[in-house]
Amino acid sequence: MGNAIEQPVAYAPHLRKASLAGVPPRPVLFMFAKGDKSAPNPTETAILRAGDLADRTLYLRYDLAAASGLHFPNDDPHTATNTGAIATFLASDGNQIIDPDGSGPIWETPIAGPLPEDLSFVGPPYFLPHIP
Repeated sequence: MGNAIEQPVAYAPHLRKASLAGVPPRPVLFMFAKGDKSAPNPTETAILRAGDLADRTLYLRYDLAAASGLHFPNDDPHTATNTGAIATFLASDGNQIIDPDGSGPIWETPIAGPLPEDLSFVGPPYFLPHIP
């Protein structure tokens, strides 16, 4: 393990729960996807839990998106984003978080059910098709 500066779980509480002296809390929005291979779900979950940030999260249900035909390179949804939701958040100075697909099943805001604790990868592991 690296030092605390490299561990987002160590500073997550300071984003909202316990801001540092002289540093006012700022609006924060987290976005992550089920099955993210670049920032695995247990890591994201630990950050959200440490900072009490689950209600400040857009969660892409990549398992449902992939089942409907939406895929990312190497089946890694890490690059997924929703500019409309981000723009709304920024324009409201962090006061409004919208569910990008409304009542649809692909995006969850807030996360329905418990925070994901497993990897939940969709598709083959990284670069599997490229192994000779």
